[in-house]
Amino acid sequence: MESAKKAPAGAVRQLQEDDLSKKLVGWKPASTGTGGLVNERGLAMLRVVVQKVVDGDLRDVYDQPLFVENAGAIVACQAGEKIGLVQNYRFTGERLMDAGKDFVRRLDAERRWDELLATLGRWEWELPRGLSQLEEETDLEKFVLATAKAEALEESGFGIADARVCGRLNANTTLFAHSQYVVKGRVVSRCAAQPEELEMVGQTTLFDMAQIRVMVDTGVIQDGLTLAGLTVAGFRF
Repeated sequence: MESAKKAPAGAVRQLQEDDLSKKLVGWKPASTGTGGLVNERGLAMLRVVVQKVVDGDLRDVYDQPLFVENAGAIVACQAGEKIGLVQNYRFTGERLMDAGKDFVRRLDAERRWDELLATLGRWEWELPRGLSQLEEETDLEKFVLATAKAEALEESGFGIADARVCGRLNANTTLFAHSQYVVKGRVVSRCAAQPEELEMVGQTTLFDMAQIRVMVDTGVIQDGLTLAGLTVAGFRF
């Protein structure tokens, strides 16, 4: 069950100057500001200056990235007492060194970024999720539910019915401007997954809560959106 032991599905490398002229680069500068980027698939990274109220006035204190996303869904596909999880190949891994506050500084000072990237890549068990590429719906809830059904079918092969929005969650309130929507649906059909060309998707399996508890305890499930999504959807493990 350990995701890291499966064969790799890809790798990452640092972007180079000559990559900017290639079709693979999906980011372009944001329309205003400095250092901001926009991706046509529905994600923006703005470089913002955080301001704090001091003695009644706004004072600039530091800069940081702020991510803005299209609306999307994190989908809990339920079949009886079981929940469907799908393996996605993500560029995650263990830290290169035992270091606390000096970890990033040392990586940069010692020019170890390529070494770091070479260690990343493993299969992660997750709830199906995504930002929709569907045609725009004027009603946001209908759009989210349609997105949930599409993502469940594409990533995991699960057809769901009785879908409803259970709540919202934010992956990191320091870095993400908006929450995403947690949707629960009943599995009514199952077929082969049909992932998008850009995705690296592996197995899909139904797990009961006892199995999920063991997977959390042993670090096999570590995706924050999945753990929070299950909780928002009302599951206890």
